[in-house]
Amino acid sequence: TAHLDVNLARLYFRKFNDKNVKADILLRKNDISINSIKLNHAEGTLQMKAELLPSGNTTPFKMNVDVAHVNVQQLFTAFENFGQEAIEEKNIRGTLSASINMNGSLQNGGLAPYSLNGNCDFHLVNGALVNFEPLEKVGKIVFRRRNLSNITFKKISNDLQVQGSKIYIKPMAIE
Repeated sequence: TAHLDVNLARLYFRKFNDKNVKADILLRKNDISINSIKLNHAEGTLQMKAELLPSGNTTPFKMNVDVAHVNVQQLFTAFENFGQEAIEEKNIRGTLSASINMNGSLQNGGLAPYSLNGNCDFHLVNGALVNFEPLEKVGKIVFRRRNLSNITFKKISNDLQVQGSKIYIKPMAIE
């Protein structure tokens, strides 16, 4: 068993780049507990607790993440669009706060496909969908005289349910 109190001046992983990362990590024979990771990222803060249970080629995990006032475009860039292709960093703007409870598996240094399960309660303020192809296609058919290439909104809030390859989105009000 090893208990680590980690202070990193710089952390790089693929497109993720951050400064002054603080973590409290417990390494045991059969698992890893991340008691806390705190960092300032994308103009806001991220805090996380996680448990990793390495087994063979995959590493199942459970995590709780609190995101506060983060630039959503920078967040999507750093996390490579979270492995999805629906909304990418080039299409989204705004300030994101969220509470995330997920479990899944890591494989080959990244997220195992379709392994995420859990929920994400989020609030996106002063946001925009920019050059989002599905909206632009609808605009050409339904709203011919409207430009849907830059849709702005004051606030969107919702609780997303993630189950593997599916994301369930409850009805939500958009200002």
